[in-house]
Amino acid sequence: MDNANLPSTVERDASKDIYSLSPFKTLMLLSVGPIIFELSSSVMEIVEAFWVGKYIGKIGLSSIGCVFVPYSFLIGFSNMVFVSITHKISSLQGTKSLGTIPELSFDIFRLTIILALLAPIFVLPIIKPIFWFLNTNEKISHNGFLYMIPLTCGFLSTGLLQLLTGIVYANGHPILYSLFYILQNLLVICVFEPIFILWAKVSVIGVALSIICSNILTDIIILIYIKVKHPDYISFQCNRMFKKFHPESLATIKIGISAFIIQIALSIPSAAIQKFLSLSAHKYGNVTEVMAMWSLLPRIYHILSCIPFAFQKSLLIAASYAYSSGNNRRLWIFFWISIAICCTYSGLSGFLFAFFPRIAIYLWSNEKTFSDIIPKYVPPSTYSGILIPIYFLGSTLLQSVKSSRYATISNMIGKLISLPSFGAILYYTNKQAPYNIIWAYGISDLISALAIINSTIIIKFKKLRDISHDVKQQQIQ
Repeated sequence: MDNANLPSTVERDASKDIYSLSPFKTLMLLSVGPIIFELSSSVMEIVEAFWVGKYIGKIGLSSIGCVFVPYSFLIGFSNMVFVSITHKISSLQGTKSLGTIPELSFDIFRLTIILALLAPIFVLPIIKPIFWFLNTNEKISHNGFLYMIPLTCGFLSTGLLQLLTGIVYANGHPILYSLFYILQNLLVICVFEPIFILWAKVSVIGVALSIICSNILTDIIILIYIKVKHPDYISFQCNRMFKKFHPESLATIKIGISAFIIQIALSIPSAAIQKFLSLSAHKYGNVTEVMAMWSLLPRIYHILSCIPFAFQKSLLIAASYAYSSGNNRRLWIFFWISIAICCTYSGLSGFLFAFFPRIAIYLWSNEKTFSDIIPKYVPPSTYSGILIPIYFLGSTLLQSVKSSRYATISNMIGKLISLPSFGAILYYTNKQAPYNIIWAYGISDLISALAIINSTIIIKFKKLRDISHDVKQQQIQ
């Protein structure tokens, strides 16, 4: 193989060092960056809410909050790019096939362009029907639509950010990965939002433009870094722009599609739950309080899931590397360490909110009307906290061993089907008890966990042994 096609020695050593450590140390090092990213994102949300709430008002907060379903499609596209590039690079490092990385990276770049073209075509037309379904106020709907226009039309900057940071992260640089995202967050809240919101006064569009502009600037910085430090990992081959994708690229894109479907399966059912809550709250006569509670629940959920989110990324590349190198024992050690840490964290967090729900009062609001209903709504959504890592990390394990269809089917059964179904059952059982509907999340978490466990057992005792044999045969040849 021509040495010119191999990534630089510095890059190989960085990834080799981190993957050659003990499973626990490898996971901890790979998780540091994503954990920092989750924490910085939480801080960004708080500061962004301050800018929007203070200078645009409640209409701005409501407009941004009401687009969670269409925005989830953009998150799904982003996950598709990130999972595709990180899985493929770590897999190729496991099989020592480093020479094909530039070609496959270029294929994922072409995928990013395709998604950038599809984003406005696919997402913008569904926004207003979703607002109609949710009975959203006309002014809020209009501002929410304006907010989504720059985000969908400028998705290329978001996709490239996922691609470039994925390359950095998969090559054993988790801290640098998090620093690039901290830079992007700082550009949003400290540079561009003051410019667009305070100076230009362009309302909610300014918030979206701030994100796009910060993405573009961060993309340029990361691209310069990669081209200077590790130039062999990116090769823009204009003559291949309209040619067929490499077969290995198509295989990894299927795993990326699974990540997209899982994101949608987690997000879309929430629209149905919101609809049932709204209908029930109107009958019960406390719409304002219930909708305020609804805006609080995602924040609590983020606390329960931030560590599993971080370990998802580290497990994906660590398990992909171990699987590709035929080291199944190390793969399962990665998985069980991740499960132990994340279930402990999410279980304890869920326990605190379930049995001491008034903690949320001190974190977010001390209004009397708000504090009176918290004990009814928070516990049903947090009892199942210990199950969150099971279906998150189980899905990631299935993706890393190229069994993404099992992860997709499990999440569709556990979330896309069961959550709205049980929400409807609980609503029609007692239409004047909106707090009962929240139990649908716990039931859905249980079904998702059971479905993932079933799929994992199938992989462990049947398919994985056959695949391991094939991998070892290929290495011998």
